[in-house]
Amino acid sequence: MFKDRTVNYKWLEDNRKSKLLIYITGDRPAMETQISTEALEYFADHLDKIEKVNKISLFLYTRGGDTMAAWSLANLNPT
Repeated sequence: MFKDRTVNYKWLEDNRKSKLLIYITGDRPAMETQISTEALEYFADHLDKIEKVNKISLFLYTRGGDTMAAWSLANLNPT
């Protein structure tokens, strides 16, 4: 399963000509998680570690949560 996902992620990067950042929250019954602003710091750290690129794609899967957190993730600027 992991290998299938990495092949798909590589395909997305190649076809979009971009680096891909992925954020997935859990959706198992009774173990659901939602997006929150706590993710912003982790994303900022990842962006700082990525070499300079022209384009970054965000793959976001969440079953709810703080809409401002999702908006903020999409608008983070790498330093």
